[in-house]
Amino acid sequence: MKKLQNDYYPHFSAEDYCLVVNDHIVYKYIYNTEKFERYFQIPPNGEGLVATIKDKIARSALVRKLNKGMGLGHVIELPSKVVLVIYDKVYRFDPAKDKNVATPIFDFSNSNILPPLRNGIAITPDGNVYFGEYANQKGREINIIGIVNNGTELQIEHTFSGEEIKHIHGVYWDEFRERIWITTGDSDQQSWFYYTEDNFTSIEKFNGGSQTWRAVSLMFFNDALVWGMDAGKDAAADDINYIYRFDLHTNELAQVAKIDAPAYHCTKTQSGGYYLGVNYEPGCQQAIAEEAAIWFSADGKNWRKIKAFPYQASPEINGSKYAYVYQPIGTVPDDKFLFTTTNTAHFSGKLFTLEKH
Repeated sequence: MKKLQNDYYPHFSAEDYCLVVNDHIVYKYIYNTEKFERYFQIPPNGEGLVATIKDKIARSALVRKLNKGMGLGHVIELPSKVVLVIYDKVYRFDPAKDKNVATPIFDFSNSNILPPLRNGIAITPDGNVYFGEYANQKGREINIIGIVNNGTELQIEHTFSGEEIKHIHGVYWDEFRERIWITTGDSDQQSWFYYTEDNFTSIEKFNGGSQTWRAVSLMFFNDALVWGMDAGKDAAADDINYIYRFDLHTNELAQVAKIDAPAYHCTKTQSGGYYLGVNYEPGCQQAIAEEAAIWFSADGKNWRKIKAFPYQASPEINGSKYAYVYQPIGTVPDDKFLFTTTNTAHFSGKLFTLEKH
């Protein structure tokens, strides 16, 4: 494990590089050279000379060093190499046309649309992007949003009633079945898997109805779905978190690993394995270790904990007291996995690369 930077967070991994964020600036971390290249930033918040000066000060190296915030919310790359940033607005950066500043295409403050949970974004081979709203208001309708036409247009694709779900944990592209999956939560009645095979013209309710099916992320194999449970501090003491494997040929559901604490995000490797982040939520009723951890499996069946990071609250980073593993979406090389943890002793807010597991 090698430290790369302070206050940098990985967002999206392509074949040769990972897009990482510091403040409002996106960098490329080049895997082969192990170097950072400044890529682009979002524009100042406002127009005119005063806004420009304020932004230059805020983006200066000294101020960024003092600022412990996590910066931009979501950064993803389309097959066309266009990059989208989902933050206070949706920003679009086209490296073929834009110099070093992204262009805003949608303002959340002018709508009733909410952004997604971290990493819960599907990118389809045709370049469309889909995400679900993450809200905690009781009874609120929850939308699935599409960003289409090479990242230029935003539209509502589907709406769940407030009685069906509390919020959407994630929307994911399944390359094996060419489906888009949706995971929802949080109560037993709200925890389901859905899928669509026709770009949301119709949605099928797959399975759920208990904490077993409360998942943030999904991992895909040619014959199975795999996920880590996300039974957090609002769950009962006997809702023990496991990694589950659902065989799509036999419909057999199997517990393949006991992880105790809730799992959030996963990252696929080039050879088809997965890293899974397991997190610590203070106040959980279950007996869990006070740590964030990284688990790995090459096949979805055999799992092992490869790193653990003891808990230490540092809420100045993002306002949360959860020990959390931030990792990229996309596909990482088998020998290069970038991650940043928060609320961990000695490691919080530091970007590392894991090269052997």
